[in-house]
Amino acid sequence: SSSGTDTPTPPADDDKKDDSKTDDTKDDNTTDDNSDDTVSDPTMQGSQVKGWTQLQKKIASAAKNSRVVIYLNGNTSVPADIINTARKKNITLEFVINDMLSWVIDTGALKKNVASVSVGVKSKDVYIPSVLIDGAGEKEIVRMHIYGANKIGAVLYVKTGSKVNNRFANLYVYNSDSHQLEFRDTSKVVASSGLAQVVPVEGGDYVLMLDTSTRLP
Repeated sequence: SSSGTDTPTPPADDDKKDDSKTDDTKDDNTTDDNSDDTVSDPTMQGSQVKGWTQLQKKIASAAKNSRVVIYLNGNTSVPADIINTARKKNITLEFVINDMLSWVIDTGALKKNVASVSVGVKSKDVYIPSVLIDGAGEKEIVRMHIYGANKIGAVLYVKTGSKVNNRFANLYVYNSDSHQLEFRDTSKVVASSGLAQVVPVEGGDYVLMLDTSTRLP
């Protein structure tokens, strides 16, 4: 009953992703977080397969130096086999968290096989004192709680919604002991797409701020 694995599928993934939203049970102000609360099998763009085992087989048969986009669908950890299978072919993996956030891993840059990777990000109900945020930049883009350390240099891609020239996205982590925001990374926002790329290293509560300049110390 299974169809051929190489059968091309129409590019309906964006529709599929929208259908998976489960926000109808939440009266939250944020509407672009469709993966914070519900968990289902991860899926792959351009394919009908579901689940890590099937995704690994797809990655193993993917072309060298290609890019594979995986929708996490609420999963917060990626098995080691997924990363290490991709590494054999220098595949770039993009793990979509929600409509705004994705992790991108250039497996060809990894020097050795890795253990499972934590990809959990919560972008709702993240407490950082507003007085700190007000002084940290021109405009708040997103607050995030990142679970676990980013040990392999995964890059967090953020759709900032800003398509203005000469804007920077500055990443801060909240130090709950000192009650201060500590600068961690900066990215020039790509004006054509509104995309920013930052690398959070440790777990914790973060805020990404839009500004007209970097806040490098």
